[in-house]
Amino acid sequence: LSQETEAKEKLVKEASEDCQKLEAEISELEEQLLAVGGAALENAKTSKENAARYLEEVSSMVNKFSLMIDRARAAHEKATKSSGEHELELSHVQGELKQKREEFGKIEEQALQVKSNLEK
Repeated sequence: LSQETEAKEKLVKEASEDCQKLEAEISELEEQLLAVGGAALENAKTSKENAARYLEEVSSMVNKFSLMIDRARAAHEKATKSSGEHELELSHVQGELKQKREEFGKIEEQALQVKSNLEK
């Protein structure tokens, strides 16, 4: 009976030691899992922050390009308006030039007539 009891106690002791070892391994695995999960969470947080910074940079670039486009449009409109004004001014000057040519032609005719009268 005592041999059986000793054998049972030995088995209980071994089972108890095995349980303690398994509990220690489970505890270690839980710690590793938490560390890995924490690292993954930290990586995700860093990735999210990096993505947010990238989006801010892209947004800033879009705003800068938008301003550049607006300035280019304004410059184009001004140049187009200016060009139209210059064309109008050129047309006016050409009209005046034509008028002066006509006046000069009349004066030239008169001078030729005066010369012809003087020669008579």
